[in-house]
Amino acid sequence: MKATSEFISIGGNRHPAAADWDDAGRQLLAFGADDGVALWDPQDGRLHGVQAVLSGHTKAVNAVKFYPTQFPDVSILISGSADNTICIWRSYQSKCSAFECVRTIIDHNGPITRIATLQDSAVFATGSSDGTVKIWHLAHNHDFSSIEVKLTQTITLAPRYFPLALALSALDENATVLAVAGTRSIIQIFVSTEDGFQLRATLTGHEGWIRALEFTRETSEGTSDLILASASQDKYIRLWRLHSGEELPTASSALNDPALGGMGKSLSNKPHWFSTPVSKYSVTFEALLLDMKTGSTKLPGGVEGANCSCSPRLRTTRLPYGNLTLALVSGYVLLDSARSVRRKARQALQVAQAASGSGYGRLTATLLCRLVVLAAGENGRTQIQGIFGHNRWPSRAMYARSEV
Repeated sequence: MKATSEFISIGGNRHPAAADWDDAGRQLLAFGADDGVALWDPQDGRLHGVQAVLSGHTKAVNAVKFYPTQFPDVSILISGSADNTICIWRSYQSKCSAFECVRTIIDHNGPITRIATLQDSAVFATGSSDGTVKIWHLAHNHDFSSIEVKLTQTITLAPRYFPLALALSALDENATVLAVAGTRSIIQIFVSTEDGFQLRATLTGHEGWIRALEFTRETSEGTSDLILASASQDKYIRLWRLHSGEELPTASSALNDPALGGMGKSLSNKPHWFSTPVSKYSVTFEALLLDMKTGSTKLPGGVEGANCSCSPRLRTTRLPYGNLTLALVSGYVLLDSARSVRRKARQALQVAQAASGSGYGRLTATLLCRLVVLAAGENGRTQIQGIFGHNRWPSRAMYARSEV
């Protein structure tokens, strides 16, 4: 009797950096699976599942990144582990070869937390919980049959924190920019010089650890502004603009959006300036993203804020808050966008109707209506009382019986 495997599956490690897609090579998905790296071909018509598990680390794999080889027949994979090591893996598609570990790097003094690569460049960066970011140069011959990795710089992060997010991008023909963030609420911008990467700006605004960073050009033109996106545990995504020139870019309307309410006063758009041999650059806050799915403002009960003049740069949130918080936030966005007292009263009516007819508890509806009164005044209070059919707010006993 002969037994054959029909499908192979394996669980992935719970780390946001422990997976990557080889979109320019063999079209494989690589992800950390305990102390191994699993390889899966999503386009496999046989639906065989995981093709292989690469063994070389002794502890959990925290970071996986494909190195851009520019050759579809060659795939280079970089993995980092909690055992403080970095492994360089190589595979040739034309030879149907399995991935083999060609280099093991032992230089960090703590677990590897993140790996960043740069398109059309031999540079890559690694971050570790030892509080450092290391810059590497991967030297190779034309077919990657010979690979050497050289450490070119060690950046000690100050104030000390663990780097959980790294992003590399070409700034111009002579300079590269590196963004680093992690267990502090700041983003540090490093720019390459003849003496290595130097700190040029520290961006503030987030209120929690920063888990992800990504660079992109505003348009397909290589000379367009560079946009940096940062995602934080504070449940917000911020966009930052790196602009070339002596003048600041056109000011974003996000800070003046009425839907921000009082939050707009806390959003700083202070420019940070630095120079390269080619140009002078500014870094400014561009936008605050609250939801990437839709541009509409909706109440949880389904009433849409058709009169809400929200900027396209700002989105309302659909984060995993409770109904009460989400109702209060949505109601505030609607009401704060209304300029006149009459419009506030009309929006107050919509908010109250949504609260009373959407299945929320009495306490939720009451708190939302109190918010309406603050915004719409006595006119809103009168209409709300008519909706609920009584002339007083719920008693303490009603609060105790309410379903939140």
